[in-house]
Amino acid sequence: MDFDALAELEEIKRKRKLSKRKRYSKSRIDKLDTEVLRLRDAGASLADIQIFLSKNRIRVVPSTIQRWLKKHG
Repeated sequence: MDFDALAELEEIKRKRKLSKRKRYSKSRIDKLDTEVLRLRDAGASLADIQIFLSKNRIRVVPSTIQRWLKKHG
């Protein structure tokens, strides 16, 4: 029985592709997306946005806000 490197590679790539599927979960920030984007456009810092979100009972760390802003730029 010969080892088929191409077939093995295709199987590995298929499994990696399945494991890389995106997860579609809504962020808590999405509830106030328009307001957050307007604050950023007005020059608010991550700490300012964090305080705004905490007033609306959304507790997140600045890195979460930064990732969200990068995604929704």
